[in-house]
Amino acid sequence: MDMNSFLPPMAGSFFGVIIAFALNYAYQSYNFRKDKIKYINMIRSEIELCINTLELERVELLPTDRWISAINSGALKLFETDSELQSLSVAYQRIKDYNHLATAEHFFVFNWARLAREDGHRLPLMTVRRFEANRQQLIIDLGELSNAEWLNPRDEAAPGYNDPRYDEIAQETRRD
Repeated sequence: MDMNSFLPPMAGSFFGVIIAFALNYAYQSYNFRKDKIKYINMIRSEIELCINTLELERVELLPTDRWISAINSGALKLFETDSELQSLSVAYQRIKDYNHLATAEHFFVFNWARLAREDGHRLPLMTVRRFEANRQQLIIDLGELSNAEWLNPRDEAAPGYNDPRYDEIAQETRRD
């Protein structure tokens, strides 16, 4: 067996496999980045929806469907643990607590003005005050989170956010 006839096909196969691994890695990195941007846009739009819901005149439950979808699909592996995932987990835990209190105390049937006038005769006063404080703090915290640099990727805008009617739609939602 001559080494000159054996070595070139072996080297070609070896380098072909190495190039295939490199291309596969680059393609997976591209897909992970694209998926991360998709989930970031979904979560950011849900956070904006939560803020708009909190600013309504009546008490409403806050949506968490997109966050739960990200959890169930395994998309949390795309986020950095220390900065991104931790802040999202804390925010959504506070949203979950807010929804639980609104449901447990049946606050979701009241207007915020009615809760502000509560004197403790019909509803537990301290619970109402804590619920109102949670609402105000959630508005602040979710606003800060939605303005976080990592939650606003530069590569691609969220669908609908470049729409000039977005502010009009948000105003109509607040009026309802």
